[in-house]
Amino acid sequence: MNYAVTSDLSYRSDIYALSFGWNILNILLVSHGFSPNVGGIETMSEFLAEGFHAAGHEVHVLTRTSLPSSTKKEPFSYAVTRAPGWLKVWRSVAAADVVFHNNVCMRYAWPLLFLRRPWVVASHTWVRRHDGRRGILDVVKLRLLRLAILISASEALAKDMDQPSTRVSNAYDDQVFAIDAKIPRIPKTLIFVGRLVPGKGVHVLLEALKKLRESGLEPSLTVVGSGQELSALKAMRAEFKLDNQVKFVGALRGADLAEVLNSHEIMVIPSLWSEPFGVVALEGAACGCFLIGTSGGGLAEAIGPCGTVVRNGDAQELAVEIQRALYAIPEGDEFQLRRKRHLDQHRPAAMVQGYLQVLLEAKATHTRYKFPTFLSKRGN
Repeated sequence: MNYAVTSDLSYRSDIYALSFGWNILNILLVSHGFSPNVGGIETMSEFLAEGFHAAGHEVHVLTRTSLPSSTKKEPFSYAVTRAPGWLKVWRSVAAADVVFHNNVCMRYAWPLLFLRRPWVVASHTWVRRHDGRRGILDVVKLRLLRLAILISASEALAKDMDQPSTRVSNAYDDQVFAIDAKIPRIPKTLIFVGRLVPGKGVHVLLEALKKLRESGLEPSLTVVGSGQELSALKAMRAEFKLDNQVKFVGALRGADLAEVLNSHEIMVIPSLWSEPFGVVALEGAACGCFLIGTSGGGLAEAIGPCGTVVRNGDAQELAVEIQRALYAIPEGDEFQLRRKRHLDQHRPAAMVQGYLQVLLEAKATHTRYKFPTFLSKRGN
C-alpha cells in the first residue's frame, strides 16, 4: 500500500520543546555526487549544505566525487570528505547527530546497522527500473528505507513510496534565474532545455512543430542540450522541413542559460517518461517563460500555475497547446502573482527550511525514545 504525507512546513511545538538544547545539529550529509560535478543532485546537495551551515549547524559532506588534481583546497566553509574509506565513514556517522542521505547511498549507510543515529533520506527519483517495474534491488532498497525518515521531492514520488513521506520540493537558483528586463523577448519563440535522449521527448516536439507547420504556423525552436539523439533529431528536422525553424545550440548552464531563456516566450518540456519533478521548469518560469509540459509524474507540480500540461507522448495535443499559447500567453497581474507565489515556494531558503524541520524533528523524536527509561531511573 502506498502512502503520502504532505508537510505544510508548520512547526510542531511538542517536537521543538523536546529538542530545546539540541537545536544546533551535527549533520552528516551524504551525497553520491557533489561539486564540482554538475547535475540535479549535486546542485540540491550544495544548496542544502550551504543553507544548513548558514543556519549555524555543523555540516560534514561525504561524497564519492573527487576534486580535480589542479584543485588543492576545498572551496567550501564546511567539511567535505571525498571517496572516504570505511574507517572514515564509520567515524563520520558516529560523530553525527543526524545522518542525511540526499538520495540513498548504500555504500555509506552500513554503519547505521550498528550505530543508533536518526537516518533521513531524500528521494529525488523513482525506486524502479526505467520500464516502471521493480527489480530485486529496488525491493531491497525499499525495505531498508523503512528504517529511515523519508523526504520526497514531489507528491508523485511520495505516493510511489511504500511508507509515509514528507514532501519538500526542490529549489532553483534564484540568484541566477530571474527576468532580465534588458533582454528583449522574441515573439513566437519556443525553447527546450535538457538531455537529448529518447525519454525527454524532443522527437515528439518536432512532430508537433510539423503539424503546426502544415496548418500555417512556423514558430522557432531553440534546443539547448546534448546527447545521443542529436544526430537522429537533426535528421528528423530535415525530414520534416524544419531547418529554418529549429536550431541546436548545445548545452548551456548558469548565466548563459538564463540569458537565452529570457529571450524566449515558451518553454516546452515534452518528456515521455514520468519526471520525478523538474527544476528546469522552475528555471524557465523564473526567467519569464510560459511552460508547456507533460502530465506524468511530478513535472506538473513543478509547472504549477506557470503553464499547462498535456499527455505524455501526444504530439497532436502538444501542437494544440503550443498554438493556443502562441496566440494568448497569460500576462495579467493575477497570472504574475500566481507565478511569483509558486516560485517563492521553490527558492533555496524555503527548501532548506523544510529540510531542517525534518532533521530537527528526526533528532528530537530519536532522543524522545531514549528518555523514558533514563527519567524513570532518576525518579526512583
